[in-house]
Amino acid sequence: MNAPDEPTYTAQQACLATGATYRQVDYWLRARYVDHPNPSPGTGVPRLLTLDQVVQLDLLADLADIRRGRTRDIIATLLVAGEFRMGSISLRYDRVGNRRHIVERLEGT
Repeated sequence: MNAPDEPTYTAQQACLATGATYRQVDYWLRARYVDHPNPSPGTGVPRLLTLDQVVQLDLLADLADIRRGRTRDIIATLLVAGEFRMGSISLRYDRVGNRRHIVERLEGT
């Protein structure tokens, strides 16, 4: 729960701040990707979100952007540069460590 003096934001405000669609925010809340005491309040009842919840929604929006048709670019960048950045997301790939891990798994089979 949020402190009484903590500001709250509507789902529409969260959409504007994160770039997510209302349907995405609705799904992420109902699916409990973001903890919310009342993820399905009903028609006409606004969902009020804390700043922490909006930040979580922003992370989910960044992950959705990465997933959307960018997989090949991400893999190519990770294999060449070892790192990929987009929005608040930073992915690192340890090629040597991963190869070692795969060899260990292959030898164990």
